Amino acid sequence: MVDEHRIKLFRLLLDLISKRNEVNTLSSCSSFVQDLLHLARLNKVELEVAIRLGVRDEASRLLDKYVRVVRLACAVSRVLGRYGVKFAFFKFLRPVRYVPSDVDLLIHVDHVKTAVKALCMLGFRVEVVEPFTVTLRCGEYVVDVYVHPCVAGSVCYLNGEVLLEHVYHVDMCDINVPCLRPYAEAIVVTAHALYKEHIVTLNDYLTFKKWFDDRAEKLSRELKCEAAIKYMRSLVDLVEKGCLVLPYRLPLAHAVQLAIDKVCKDSLTRSTLLLSVSKLRDRRLLNQVVVHLTRETY
Repeated sequence: MVDEHRIKLFRLLLDLISKRNEVNTLSSCSSFVQDLLHLARLNKVELEVAIRLGVRDEASRLLDKYVRVVRLACAVSRVLGRYGVKFAFFKFLRPVRYVPSDVDLLIHVDHVKTAVKALCMLGFRVEVVEPFTVTLRCGEYVVDVYVHPCVAGSVCYLNGEVLLEHVYHVDMCDINVPCLRPYAEAIVVTAHALYKEHIVTLNDYLTFKKWFDDRAEKLSRELKCEAAIKYMRSLVDLVEKGCLVLPYRLPLAHAVQLAIDKVCKDSLTRSTLLLSVSKLRDRRLLNQVVVHLTRETY
């Protein structure tokens, strides 16, 4: 049960982001503003809200972090381009201003080894190797390399090769950085929220609402994720009717139903599911599952 204070905060948050103009500068010491920023943080829209509220100290801190992430993305793009790697950034651009928690790369399966070698030359070191992902770290920065978007590094919920057919270039730091097209990003964001995280944030809602179009509809059929799209549409309707507050954690039954539908319809998901069976005996994984099912956001 969501309390009245949180409902009011969420409606204000939604209204604030829907407006184009920024409001007067507010003190970050106000308890109301702090509550609003906390809810914005849970919803992955903290930077957008801090700027619109005119909370200068918080906006400055987040903008500094954003600039550092963009510079990292540009450095990564340069080195991968130099080595001829076929790749794209994903879950990176959104229709609202926000700071990605890390850098996610979609890389063609034939170029993964080259990409990892190139990233190591930038100072990264390999931390985790899974069947379809490699996680690298350099200080505070994390880069995740994906062949296919997947759960636990082994169960693939979208086909990365298909997604790499929907790439365009964005001007950053005076170079062209390859990113997924907005309509493809809308599918990735939705699938990531529903299949992997089982939580939908305001950021996810806005990305779906603004970027999902006829091209996304067609691509969702190719990627066998129509059930996730239908479910997201139902959540969007509930938000617009004032019946749902975000972030929203999927009931376990709904998450299981979506997973079963995906396994039945997608041969890639079905075949890679077998790779994760051995992990079910890992006690660390079971502990992660408990945390995953009880958290407020991702």
